[in-house]
Amino acid sequence: MHLRVALYYYSFCLLLLCSTSISAQVFADDLDYRHSLNHIAVQEDSADKDTLSPLPFPLNELKSQSAKTVQTVVDATTLTMGDKNIIRLDGILIPDQYTPSNQDSPIHTQALALIKEHFTGKSVRAYYDRALREPPKDRSGHLLAQLVSDKDNIWAQKLLLETGLAVYWPSETTASIASYLRAYENVARTGKVGLWANEEYAPKTPETVKANSFQMQIVEGRPAKIATVRDMIYVNFGQNWREDFTVNIPQNLRKAFAKRGENPISWQGKLLRIRGFVEDYNGPMIKIDSPEQIEIIE
Repeated sequence: MHLRVALYYYSFCLLLLCSTSISAQVFADDLDYRHSLNHIAVQEDSADKDTLSPLPFPLNELKSQSAKTVQTVVDATTLTMGDKNIIRLDGILIPDQYTPSNQDSPIHTQALALIKEHFTGKSVRAYYDRALREPPKDRSGHLLAQLVSDKDNIWAQKLLLETGLAVYWPSETTASIASYLRAYENVARTGKVGLWANEEYAPKTPETVKANSFQMQIVEGRPAKIATVRDMIYVNFGQNWREDFTVNIPQNLRKAFAKRGENPISWQGKLLRIRGFVEDYNGPMIKIDSPEQIEIIE
């Protein structure tokens, strides 16, 4: 009887020891993976390290799903996983991707080739804002996420932004990492890499934006007048609000701007960078849905 109890006790201790060892290894592997992400911005094989942005991967702002394998790259920002789930690359936009002539767009073609090269058949992890209870999805039910390859630690959005094959596109789901995505875009824009080498994609002025209505544009300029009318703030970049470029900000966004320490009413004369789709309403207009669409440059 005593021998049987001793054997049971020995077996239990052995099982507990193995379980602890496995758990410790899993934890260690996870730590190694998380540590490696911190070095995404410092790639040893880069030909020009000075052009790389110094920001590490934003682990504190994001959380991840379990690893999945990329089955198909549908287009430069859409990937199908092995479990048939579809992931959309959140926070970026490729000019001309969804226009009728997108197949002829050299920017989209290059971006597609780059994503296929680095992600087809690869194990990846999808990251999204840590503050969200559920992974964000678009109207088609596709997961909106930051995508990172497991083995090479290649961050898809960073790859496309720094090579000038995409622009940063603000949204509520990427607000917590906006500074990262802007910095990566800035690497390409200041270096005139990719699409930024083409004047067609260069930031417009309030005077030149009119010729580019109904397109996604980046506009830089100084407001001449700012007015509040009912539930809207109108940031006017000229003396004639019926013809000049205007930025339309809903009043309900004032709290969001206040959290960033900003007040749109005080922007007169400041140099702003605005991005969004240009509409034709009393002259060219951009309607703001997210505070991240506006940057105060100086």
